Formats: sequence, C-alpha cells, structure tokens
Amino acid sequence: MTPKSLELIKCVVLLIFGYIAFGFLSPFGKKSLMSISAFTLQAYRNWLSVPLLFVYAAVVDRKDFWKSFNMETILRCGLVGILSIVGCQQLYLVALSYATAVQAAALFLLALVWTGLYMMIFKGEPVSVLKIIGSILCIAGAILFAGIADFSVESSDELIGCGIVVVCTILYSVYLVKTKDIIKDTPVASMTFWVFATGSFFSLGCLYDYEQFNVTTYSLDLWISLFLTSIVGTAIPYCTINYAITHVSPFLSGIFFPLELVTVMVLAYFVLDEIPGLEEAIGTVCVLLGLVLVTIQDYRESKKSTKMEDDSSLCMYK
Repeated sequence: MTPKSLELIKCVVLLIFGYIAFGFLSPFGKKSLMSISAFTLQAYRNWLSVPLLFVYAAVVDRKDFWKSFNMETILRCGLVGILSIVGCQQLYLVALSYATAVQAAALFLLALVWTGLYMMIFKGEPVSVLKIIGSILCIAGAILFAGIADFSVESSDELIGCGIVVVCTILYSVYLVKTKDIIKDTPVASMTFWVFATGSFFSLGCLYDYEQFNVTTYSLDLWISLFLTSIVGTAIPYCTINYAITHVSPFLSGIFFPLELVTVMVLAYFVLDEIPGLEEAIGTVCVLLGLVLVTIQDYRESKKSTKMEDDSSLCMYK
C-alpha cells in the first residue's frame, strides 16, 4: 500500500470519527443546560478545549505554530473568534435551551448553504443548478424542522430556538469565508487554537455569576456531560476534521456530514428522549439530499479547477 493510500485511509477514518464526535455536542450540551446556563457552558467548552487545541497545534504545525505568536495573527484570529466563539457558538447553546437537539443540529447545516450562495454571488463561483436546487431543499427542510407549517403557542419556544440557530448559521458562514483568507498565511491547527484562545477571553465575563461555577454542587452526570460536550463534541472533532480537510477533496469531506446528524438523532433519543416526528423525518431527508447535491457540485468544480491548474502548470513548463 502506497503512502498516499495510507494517508487517504487515515483522513477517511479521521473524518468519520470527527463527525461522529461532533454529534455529541448538541444532545449532551442540551443535557448540561438543564443544570447550568448557556454562558457558563460556553465558558467550560472554551476553557476545556483550548489546552488540547494548544497541544494539537504544537504537534501538527511544529515551528509554524510558534511563528504564529505574533500580534497580526492573534488580532486576525481574534476577530474571527468573536464571530465563531462569542457569536455563533454562544448563540447555538442559547438556541439549544429552546429547540430540540435534533432541530438545532439539522438547521445548523444551513451554514454550508449560505457559504455556497455567498461564494456564488460575491466571489464569482459558477452559478450551478445543483447548488440552487440543493439550497432550496435545505431551506425547505429547515422550515419543516422549525414547525412553521403548524405553528402554535406550545411550539413557540422551539420556533425561537430554530430562529436563533438560523442566525448562527449566517455567522458561521461568515466565519468559514474569513478563515479561508487566514489559512493562506497561518496553518489550520494554529488558526483554530488562536480562534478558541482569543474567543475564550470573552468568556471571562461569565465569572460574575460565580454561583454557576460552584463545582462542589456539580453532579457526576453534569461533569460527564461537560466532558462529552467540550472535549468529545468540540476539541476532538476540530482537530481531526481540520487535519483531514487539508488533505482531501471537498467532496470526500462533504459526504461524511450526515454522520453528525445521524449521531445526534441516536443520542438525543437515548439521552433526551427526543423522538423525531414525521415533519422532522421529512426535513432531515430534504436537508441531507440538499447537502448531497451541493457537495457533488463542489466536487465537480474542484476537479475542474484542479485540471485547469494542471494544464496551466504544463503550459508554464513548455
């Protein structure tokens, strides 16, 4: 087996493991919210993740990681950290206080749709029928998940939660676009560490509610939920997926997206007694089918782009 084949197998394993790990975030995050506030949970999520991300960046990026200790990199990552950590991640945990874990996880996939639409409208990427159809399917699935069709007073909290998740997806799509500019100069692992490290600084404001951090009152069940939310559901997938996506095509990384939602649905059933209804089932199919169409088109475009680069390289050496 060639080194290239071994690297591909390693990336596939990391992607599978990473997206399954991401599936722990929503159900166990919601379970943690039964005992602590969303702001306290976000603080723990940041503070427990940063040490692991530090070690990961130091091992993977080596000398390049230490070179990232400069004011320009820290400030650039800090601005992205405000979008990702302070804005998107914090709002997502607030949304989990209202929406179900499955609703939140499924709706969050809309971020990939907004990113694709943004790249087509503002960055000059080719307009594709597949992407448009895929986007429509994802939005239709989001409407079904939000329960807008049969909105009632009893479902108002879930609707609020779904609305907050949609805002999160917009912030996250901006984060994805901005990180593309940063990784041109900063390795992915180093960037991820600085985004979390600078974003964690803002979590210090949570300390005013010191009673929330009275760890002597925490049950073992809460500590387990915090660990699964922060380490398994956040730090580990950020490490594994970020490594893999720098070595494989967008298509290969994209086809594993559904693993996160499937994991959330299974865990939510056992941990939170969440049983998806007919609308959620149809919405899931719409969202996943939409993502498949968008991913297929991304693969076609990346393949065409690679061929053009190869052709231009040949011309340069002729």
